[in-house]
Amino acid sequence: MKSRQLTRVAFFVVLNIVTAQLCLTFWAVPLTMQTVSVRLAGYLLPTWDAALVQLTYVLMGLIGFPIFAGGGGLQSVLSPSFGYLLGFILMAPCMSFLSRRFNPENRYSRMLGIGLLSMPALFVPGVAYLKLILNLPWQEAVLGGFVAFLLPDLVKIVLSATLARRLKKLDPWLLG
Repeated sequence: MKSRQLTRVAFFVVLNIVTAQLCLTFWAVPLTMQTVSVRLAGYLLPTWDAALVQLTYVLMGLIGFPIFAGGGGLQSVLSPSFGYLLGFILMAPCMSFLSRRFNPENRYSRMLGIGLLSMPALFVPGVAYLKLILNLPWQEAVLGGFVAFLLPDLVKIVLSATLARRLKKLDPWLLG
Protein backbone atom coordinates (compact mmCIF):
# COMPACT_ATOMS: atom_id res chain seq x y z
CA MET A 1 0.00 0.00 0.00
CA LYS A 2 1.40 3.38 -0.99
CA SER A 3 1.66 6.13 1.60
CA ARG A 4 -0.88 8.27 -0.27
CA GLN A 5 -3.42 5.46 -0.20
CA LEU A 6 -2.69 4.71 3.46
CA THR A 7 -3.14 8.38 4.34
CA ARG A 8 -6.52 8.54 2.56
CA VAL A 9 -7.72 5.38 4.30
CA ALA A 10 -6.55 6.65 7.70
CA PHE A 11 -8.24 10.02 7.12
CA PHE A 12 -11.58 8.38 6.38
CA VAL A 13 -11.28 6.03 9.38
CA VAL A 14 -10.77 9.09 11.59
CA LEU A 15 -13.72 10.82 9.90
CA ASN A 16 -15.86 7.76 10.73
CA ILE A 17 -14.73 7.93 14.35
CA VAL A 18 -15.53 11.63 14.67
CA THR A 19 -18.93 11.43 12.97
CA ALA A 20 -19.92 8.40 15.09
CA GLN A 21 -19.68 10.63 18.14
CA LEU A 22 -22.15 13.13 16.66
CA CYS A 23 -25.24 11.21 17.66
CA LEU A 24 -28.70 11.25 19.16
CA THR A 25 -30.11 8.09 20.70
CA PHE A 26 -33.87 7.93 20.72
CA TRP A 27 -34.39 4.17 20.39
CA ALA A 28 -32.21 1.06 20.18
CA VAL A 29 -30.19 2.50 17.29
CA PRO A 30 -28.43 5.89 17.55
CA LEU A 31 -28.87 8.49 14.82
CA THR A 32 -25.34 9.57 13.87
CA MET A 33 -23.69 11.65 11.18
CA GLN A 34 -21.55 8.64 10.40
CA THR A 35 -23.42 7.67 7.25
CA VAL A 36 -22.24 10.97 5.78
CA SER A 37 -18.59 9.94 6.21
CA VAL A 38 -19.30 6.41 4.98
CA ARG A 39 -20.95 7.81 1.86
CA LEU A 40 -18.12 10.30 1.34
CA ALA A 41 -15.69 7.37 1.33
CA GLY A 42 -17.93 5.68 -1.22
CA TYR A 43 -18.11 8.71 -3.47
CA LEU A 44 -14.46 9.69 -3.22
CA LEU A 45 -12.33 6.57 -2.78
CA PRO A 46 -11.55 3.62 -5.04
CA THR A 47 -13.76 0.61 -4.30
CA TRP A 48 -11.24 -1.45 -2.30
CA ASP A 49 -10.11 1.59 -0.31
CA ALA A 50 -13.72 2.41 0.58
CA ALA A 51 -14.18 -1.16 1.80
CA LEU A 52 -10.87 -1.08 3.69
CA VAL A 53 -11.88 2.10 5.54
CA GLN A 54 -15.08 0.54 6.83
CA LEU A 55 -13.51 -2.82 7.63
CA THR A 56 -10.67 -1.11 9.53
CA TYR A 57 -13.15 1.02 11.47
CA VAL A 58 -15.29 -1.96 12.48
CA LEU A 59 -12.29 -4.11 13.42
CA MET A 60 -10.78 -1.30 15.50
CA GLY A 61 -14.04 -0.98 17.40
CA LEU A 62 -14.33 -4.72 17.92
CA ILE A 63 -10.83 -5.03 19.37
CA GLY A 64 -11.75 -2.48 22.00
CA PHE A 65 -11.17 1.06 20.81
CA PRO A 66 -14.20 3.06 22.03
CA ILE A 67 -14.97 4.48 18.61
CA PHE A 68 -18.53 3.32 17.96
CA ALA A 69 -21.44 5.53 18.95
CA GLY A 70 -21.98 3.16 21.89
CA GLY A 71 -18.33 2.50 22.75
CA GLY A 72 -16.40 -0.50 21.48
CA GLY A 73 -15.26 -4.03 22.20
CA LEU A 74 -16.54 -7.48 21.32
CA GLN A 75 -19.76 -6.83 23.24
CA SER A 76 -20.67 -4.43 20.42
CA VAL A 77 -21.66 -7.49 18.40
CA LEU A 78 -24.63 -7.80 20.76
CA SER A 79 -25.70 -4.20 20.17
CA PRO A 80 -28.88 -3.72 18.12
CA SER A 81 -27.00 -1.25 15.92
CA PHE A 82 -24.17 -3.62 14.95
CA GLY A 83 -25.93 -4.63 11.73
CA TYR A 84 -25.58 -1.07 10.47
CA LEU A 85 -21.83 -1.25 11.02
CA LEU A 86 -21.82 -4.36 8.83
CA GLY A 87 -23.88 -2.37 6.35
CA PHE A 88 -21.13 0.26 6.22
CA ILE A 89 -18.74 -2.43 4.97
CA LEU A 90 -21.18 -3.15 2.12
CA MET A 91 -22.42 0.37 1.36
CA ALA A 92 -19.15 2.27 0.87
CA PRO A 93 -17.64 -0.06 -1.75
CA CYS A 94 -21.03 -0.41 -3.44
CA MET A 95 -21.24 3.37 -3.76
CA SER A 96 -17.65 3.57 -4.97
CA PHE A 97 -18.25 0.96 -7.64
CA LEU A 98 -21.45 2.65 -8.82
CA SER A 99 -19.80 6.09 -8.77
CA ARG A 100 -16.93 4.95 -10.95
CA ARG A 101 -19.06 2.86 -13.30
CA PHE A 102 -22.07 5.11 -13.82
CA ASN A 103 -20.94 8.61 -12.87
CA PRO A 104 -17.40 9.30 -14.04
CA GLU A 105 -18.39 12.87 -14.94
CA ASN A 106 -19.52 13.58 -11.36
CA ARG A 107 -23.12 14.61 -12.11
CA TYR A 108 -25.01 15.61 -8.99
CA SER A 109 -28.27 13.89 -9.97
CA ARG A 110 -26.43 10.62 -10.48
CA MET A 111 -24.67 11.02 -7.15
CA LEU A 112 -28.06 11.35 -5.47
CA GLY A 113 -29.28 8.28 -7.35
CA ILE A 114 -26.24 6.29 -6.24
CA GLY A 115 -26.93 7.38 -2.66
CA LEU A 116 -30.49 6.09 -2.96
CA LEU A 117 -29.46 2.85 -4.67
CA SER A 118 -26.98 2.13 -1.89
CA MET A 119 -29.54 2.38 0.90
CA PRO A 120 -30.37 -1.37 0.91
CA ALA A 121 -26.69 -2.16 1.51
CA LEU A 122 -27.02 -0.29 4.80
CA PHE A 123 -30.57 -1.00 5.87
CA VAL A 124 -30.98 -4.68 4.99
CA PRO A 125 -28.23 -5.88 7.36
CA GLY A 126 -29.17 -3.18 9.88
CA VAL A 127 -32.85 -4.09 10.09
CA ALA A 128 -32.21 -7.84 9.92
CA TYR A 129 -29.69 -7.64 12.78
CA LEU A 130 -32.02 -5.42 14.79
CA LYS A 131 -34.81 -7.98 14.38
CA LEU A 132 -32.50 -10.82 15.37
CA ILE A 133 -30.92 -9.20 18.44
CA LEU A 134 -34.14 -7.71 19.85
CA ASN A 135 -36.35 -10.60 18.69
CA LEU A 136 -38.76 -8.16 17.05
CA PRO A 137 -41.47 -8.88 14.52
CA TRP A 138 -40.41 -7.79 11.02
CA GLN A 139 -42.90 -4.92 10.94
CA GLU A 140 -41.53 -3.42 14.15
CA ALA A 141 -37.92 -3.88 13.02
CA VAL A 142 -38.64 -2.17 9.70
CA LEU A 143 -40.52 0.69 11.36
CA GLY A 144 -37.85 1.28 14.01
CA GLY A 145 -34.79 0.43 11.92
CA PHE A 146 -35.67 1.84 8.51
CA VAL A 147 -38.75 4.06 8.45
CA ALA A 148 -37.60 6.05 11.50
CA PHE A 149 -34.29 6.78 9.76
CA LEU A 150 -35.58 7.34 6.22
CA LEU A 151 -35.98 11.13 6.28
CA PRO A 152 -32.71 11.79 8.14
CA ASP A 153 -30.92 9.42 5.76
CA LEU A 154 -32.32 11.21 2.71
CA VAL A 155 -31.00 14.49 4.13
CA LYS A 156 -27.60 12.85 4.72
CA ILE A 157 -27.55 11.57 1.13
CA VAL A 158 -28.01 15.14 -0.12
CA LEU A 159 -25.37 16.41 2.31
CA SER A 160 -22.80 13.75 1.43
CA ALA A 161 -23.35 14.13 -2.33
CA THR A 162 -22.97 17.90 -2.03
CA LEU A 163 -19.80 17.59 0.05
CA ALA A 164 -18.30 14.93 -2.21
CA ARG A 165 -18.94 16.97 -5.33
CA ARG A 166 -17.28 20.03 -3.83
CA LEU A 167 -14.35 18.05 -2.45
CA LYS A 168 -13.73 16.47 -5.85
CA LYS A 169 -13.46 19.95 -7.35
CA LEU A 170 -11.11 21.17 -4.62
CA ASP A 171 -8.67 18.31 -4.31
CA PRO A 172 -7.94 15.67 -6.96
CA TRP A 173 -5.81 13.89 -4.31
CA LEU A 174 -9.07 12.40 -2.97
CA LEU A 175 -9.87 10.74 -6.28
CA GLY A 176 -7.37 7.96 -5.85
